Amino acid sequence: MGYLHKFKSENKKAIICFQECLRIRRLHFVEDNSIEVAQLLYNMGAVFATQQQFKQAKNCYHEALTVYRKKEESNKMNVAKVLSLLAGTHLELEDVETAIRCYDESIDLYRAHIQTDQILVSKGDGVVKIDDDHIDYADALYNVGFIHFKKDNYDTAISHYQESLRIYRAPHGNDDLTVAKTMHSLALVYSKQKKYDKAMVYFEEVLRIRSLYKEQSKNEVEYADTLLGIALVHEKQREYLEALYNLEECLQIRLSHYGQKSMYVAEVLSNMGIIQGNLRDFKTALKRWEEALVIYEYLRVSTDDSSVVNLRKNIEKVKKLLKK
Repeated sequence: MGYLHKFKSENKKAIICFQECLRIRRLHFVEDNSIEVAQLLYNMGAVFATQQQFKQAKNCYHEALTVYRKKEESNKMNVAKVLSLLAGTHLELEDVETAIRCYDESIDLYRAHIQTDQILVSKGDGVVKIDDDHIDYADALYNVGFIHFKKDNYDTAISHYQESLRIYRAPHGNDDLTVAKTMHSLALVYSKQKKYDKAMVYFEEVLRIRSLYKEQSKNEVEYADTLLGIALVHEKQREYLEALYNLEECLQIRLSHYGQKSMYVAEVLSNMGIIQGNLRDFKTALKRWEEALVIYEYLRVSTDDSSVVNLRKNIEKVKKLLKK
């Protein structure tokens, strides 16, 4: 019954059923460390995670992992999968170092027990059939790559992203949104490394893929995110008109999706101000920055927030220039 409720996204009912099942098993079998118990705990953890109850999810995954480790007949892929999910809960609970350790152990298990070297990159419309373990492996690679990106470990992030990209392409082909997401992440890393030519190659391919799906609201937002990334690369390369062109399109999409009073709109306006300033169009720059500041004030963003601090500095600076 619990599995049925889980399938129907009736999470509270699913948890009640799982907990009662677990209580009965433990009442009758004092040391019931069976695979069935591990699977039960695994599914409870998944439901708790869906409800963003990450402490409870962590506890369930940890218990499931303990059982899987004790059982010699347990599939090592079960251990790898639970480790990856456990890492995700640690990350949500801001225990980054434990998350990295869990992901790394998960990745090592995947590499030891699946044939990662035989995954082929899809060409044209053809796809390669691979099992769920490969996708779970790619997810773990992507997630730990993201952590390393946030920790400024850029080369490590690139290595993990590239390996996950190779796997994602195999079953999905080149026009898949998961492929686009991974390439977008690679573009961001290359931007941080100031390798703007490489970043632009990835961003433009991401834009092409996301343009295929942008009629759907969520995908249009991601399309706008890519436009922003492209604009920022153009700005770094002093290609200001190209940057403005992309920012204008990004702004229209974000206005349509989020409305005027949005952090995402303020972000674009702020960047437009920077580019107008670089073009020495100080009046327009001031207008954009003041529009962005009004949004931040409306949203009650702290005056100590770096975005607000930088905006105020830019406004003060450009006002002095306009007085000359």
